Order: sequence, then C-alpha cells, then structure tokens
Amino acid sequence: MIYEVFKVGRIFFAKLSTGEDLIKSIEELAKKEGVKNGVFFVIGTLKKATFGFYSPKMRPITIEEPLEIISCIGNISEKNGEIKVHAHISISDSKYHCYAGHLLPGSEIDVVGEAVIFELAKQE
Repeated sequence: MIYEVFKVGRIFFAKLSTGEDLIKSIEELAKKEGVKNGVFFVIGTLKKATFGFYSPKMRPITIEEPLEIISCIGNISEKNGEIKVHAHISISDSKYHCYAGHLLPGSEIDVVGEAVIFELAKQE
C-alpha cells in the first residue's frame, strides 16, 4: 500500500444551476480556485445522466428523464499538470429504480445540484 497524509484546507459549497454539466462544473471550480487535491459529494436532481461501467473498458449509458441523485462522491487530483475529476454516482428514477456507475461528462443538472468540496493539502 502506498499512501500520503493530507489535511483539510478550504471547504467550498456550490449551488449548480439548471443545465450545468455536473462533472465539468466541479472541474471548473477546482481549476478556478486552484484545488489540486480534494474530495467531494453532491446531492440534487438531474435531467440527464451519463455514467458507465468499467469492465475492462468503459460501457457508457445515458438516461434522459427526471432523476434524483442518491449519492455522488468523488475526488479531484492533478496529473501531469491537469486537474482530473473522478466520481461515482447513484441515481433514482420516478419509479424508484436505482442506477449507478462511473460519472461521465453529459450529466445535466435539473432543478438543483449542491456540491461540497473539501480541498486537501499535503501535510508537511
């Protein structure tokens, strides 16, 4: 096992608007604020969800209907000078059917999305 020790830095609360791309919005905030390492969670609603299952390559799916975000957790990291966002999402439709997978670009906020981002700073 390889690990590093971090401490919590700044904490951001973001309200995402109708039509915003969930993963791109998190990425844009991280770039704007200089968050190179972090973790986040999101609640809210989607009008379109794009996610996938990786085995051994990504198998994406898109669902277009009102959806409730049951859980969305992820991390922010820097690789080769680029900010990368990696997240998994669980959603429910109006018939209480749940779906889950690796969050991909193309998931659009419906009424509201609320994200809490915890910046992580390397412990010296």
